[in-house]
Amino acid sequence: MRFATLLFCASTIGFAGNWSGYLVDSGCYASRQNNVSGDTTSVDRDMNMDLRYCSPTAETKKFAVVLTNWQRLKLDSAGNVKASQLVRHARKRSVFDVTVSGVLNKKAIKVGSISAISIRTPR
Repeated sequence: MRFATLLFCASTIGFAGNWSGYLVDSGCYASRQNNVSGDTTSVDRDMNMDLRYCSPTAETKKFAVVLTNWQRLKLDSAGNVKASQLVRHARKRSVFDVTVSGVLNKKAIKVGSISAISIRTPR
């Protein structure tokens, strides 16, 4: 019984770490990913176009980090505030390559810190 309790607690704690990827408008990116036919793969799509299309603006409220395998990790409310501050100090429409530190719980990161590796204007 103790082992089962320990295993349950360990699985709900989450994993601390760092994630690097592209900062996007979470709702926009989810919509773009869900708006495909069933037989479409990431090979068939221009995923970079999705990143550019969903690059965050000063009006963005919910953010996510898209990893190199195109997986989306949402940010918690504190992370959304930190990402918003980062976006406000950049150009109007930019692509943000970021590193996020925190604890991963399911598919959301409880953000400790977020920093820009590079900020560029899409072509």
